[in-house]
Amino acid sequence: MNRSYNFAEEQSAPLVVSPVSYPDSSLPIQNLPLIESCADIHLSVGEVAWLFESHPDWPGVILTTHGQYVGMLTRRACSEFLGTFLATRFFSKVPIINFYEKFPASGLVLDGSTSIAVAVKAALKRDGASIYDPIIVRLNKCHYSLLDMWVLLQA
Repeated sequence: MNRSYNFAEEQSAPLVVSPVSYPDSSLPIQNLPLIESCADIHLSVGEVAWLFESHPDWPGVILTTHGQYVGMLTRRACSEFLGTFLATRFFSKVPIINFYEKFPASGLVLDGSTSIAVAVKAALKRDGASIYDPIIVRLNKCHYSLLDMWVLLQA
């Protein structure tokens, strides 16, 4: 019984690859895929670690209190500090605000109407490893989302 597949016979039509379409760089960043990832500052470090574990696509979480923006905590900062099982267990009951006060992230906050081109320029001016951190997008007075830096660069 011969189960081989004759590829040459099946490829009679030319292979057509559609061109990749990129958004116009003058479009606002609010049109890009944004991540809704908020955590109240009273959650414990263990609960925020669980959020990161449950949402591997989140590059960070926006910290809020009573719906108001406080800051951002990046996945990178959490994994550097809480990278060991022992650290996670030791700090699991500590409120995340205590962690944030010791390791604040200087997040880049941009208005949702900011163009992609301006956002890229602003993001690339950041120093060191923070250049890869997500961008906080302010959509209105009390609504913030995250924009993954890789998504911005691809746009």
